[in-house]
Amino acid sequence: IRSISDKPIYVDANQGWPTKEHALMMCQWLAEQGVVMIEQPMPKHMDEEHAWLCERVELPILADEACQTYDDVARLQPYYDGINIKLMKCGGVAEARKMITLARELGMQVMIGCMTETRAGISAATTLSPLVDYADLDGHVLIANDPYDGIQIVDGKLTLVYEITSGGYTETYTYVIDLDDVFASITEYEIGANYTITFTVNPSDAIMFDANLAPWDEKTNSNQEIK
Repeated sequence: IRSISDKPIYVDANQGWPTKEHALMMCQWLAEQGVVMIEQPMPKHMDEEHAWLCERVELPILADEACQTYDDVARLQPYYDGINIKLMKCGGVAEARKMITLARELGMQVMIGCMTETRAGISAATTLSPLVDYADLDGHVLIANDPYDGIQIVDGKLTLVYEITSGGYTETYTYVIDLDDVFASITEYEIGANYTITFTVNPSDAIMFDANLAPWDEKTNSNQEIK
């Protein structure tokens, strides 16, 4: 990746590193490559090992598989730098909003992520993106037969296209979710005067590398269908 791009990289290890020593070695090497965040380095039951790792690396370590619902947030705070929230796991937007609020109170970073899911779920998760540090919302591009409209990737940006019909007339509106909107929203919510933006919801400005998926490339796209 570094041979063709200098963009920020997020790495999801998907519990793939078996020991804390191996995880430390990988985190140190990845930091040298410009990686900015790592999800779930070791199996989710290894809480103490994740705490040990967080004390020794500068990269933020986020809980993914270990974080399911609101009840997990406070429990995970001693062991991780942050959490990854997915609507399909936590129960919806309202529950996710509660998780974000609690995580902020506990000084944790927050990511909004997704499964391989339709635009219905992705569009809902996008509404929370101004409140988080990292956004990984591209699960719908892996589906060839998505039955829903909603969020789209247009010119490398997450874009919401919607229609409003009134009095027999239909108007089409386009809302591009870009960094300017994120900055404005964070200012509006007053998350913190010294808040540092370390994320983007623009896929052209960051690369999300998942240990189980090849990086997305339109030229080599091999969509999978939901059965």
